Amino acid sequence: MSLLLPLVNTLSRNTSRNLFSYSKWKHLRCMQRCSFSESRQLYGVYEPDDLSSGAEIPEYDSVHIRMKGYDFVVLETFAKYVHKMGKAMEFETDSFAVPFTSCNVNTYKPNTSSVQNTFSLKLYERVVELQDVPSTKLPAFIELLRMHTPEGIQVTVREPREEDEEYRYIPDKEKETLEAQLEELGGSRKLKKK
Repeated sequence: MSLLLPLVNTLSRNTSRNLFSYSKWKHLRCMQRCSFSESRQLYGVYEPDDLSSGAEIPEYDSVHIRMKGYDFVVLETFAKYVHKMGKAMEFETDSFAVPFTSCNVNTYKPNTSSVQNTFSLKLYERVVELQDVPSTKLPAFIELLRMHTPEGIQVTVREPREEDEEYRYIPDKEKETLEAQLEELGGSRKLKKK
């Protein structure tokens, strides 16, 4: 009895390709593609038509983030960071500067009332306004601010007030003096006609 073996060319470099050709194994590829059911309904997820998209998330109309500090460069850099993070979290952002307030600080000599040094300090303020903020994202944003607030910066998050709008603008001293002079002369023409 003789055993017939396939001839293998030992001189060929690609012996594995000759032994395992594509034609011998293509039936396995067909088995991998075949499924047990040809029904298209099994491939998707059934969702009833009466399901809603979920509850509506309440939003804040407007939120002011007020930052105060004595170091202008640090405050300005942090205000830019807050503005960028607001945009990254897909809030409508607007930022503006508020005029600085200055105060004089005196140090006294020990056990006397004579002034040793006088310092003039300027308190700078920046405001970033966020609009249409979802109530689910605001706590994460506040936590992010709290973690990244530099030293010397005070951060306040609140809803805007009416006095904030008036506080924002620098008063025009010349205009105020001219209006006072006009009132001293007898008021404007519109008031006289009435």
